[in-house]
Amino acid sequence: MTRRQRELLVFVAGYQERNGGISPSCSEMAAALGLVAKSNAIRLLDALEERGFIRRVKNRARSIEVLRPAPALPSATVAPPTEAERVIPIYALDARPTAATDRYPFLSHRTCAEWGDRSLHGQAA
Repeated sequence: MTRRQRELLVFVAGYQERNGGISPSCSEMAAALGLVAKSNAIRLLDALEERGFIRRVKNRARSIEVLRPAPALPSATVAPPTEAERVIPIYALDARPTAATDRYPFLSHRTCAEWGDRSLHGQAA
């Protein structure tokens, strides 16, 4: 399930809860998700129907039945970067010292850790 499909499914289920089981129109769905055209919302509905999350009655407006709730998002645990990951060397195409590398340290061969002692204009911080 894509992020947009999940957003649409959550929106439809919430809309139905707030409005006594009535489904939103395609225009309302497109507007809620910031889509440019109603056809984009219809395409997302088709995908949700293929995957078994909703059921629609053909040729009937606002006839969406939510069969399964949106799956929970996986919780991402991010470990802090190690010292080796924080100190990444960045090299210029030409490592020779020039007026530009003296003035702008990000153009030189200095690592990210070495940037802290110099400003962008080559003066002490």
